[in-house]
Amino acid sequence: MQLDQMKDALAAVAEWQGGHGAAYGPVRLRVDRAGIVLTEYNAAMCPFLEDRGFEVVCGEVVPAS
Repeated sequence: MQLDQMKDALAAVAEWQGGHGAAYGPVRLRVDRAGIVLTEYNAAMCPFLEDRGFEVVCGEVVPAS
């Protein structure tokens, strides 16, 4: 994942957690050179990320295909 994509993905996760997603519990993640890995999240977040051009594949946030 490119750096600008990581920035956009992190912004989407933060938007989810700071908004209506807070009711679904915490989101925990790890960021490394490969990308963003969600270690704890609720599946209700997936459609929200898809609306922003990302998807969750095996816990990893990736650009939607």
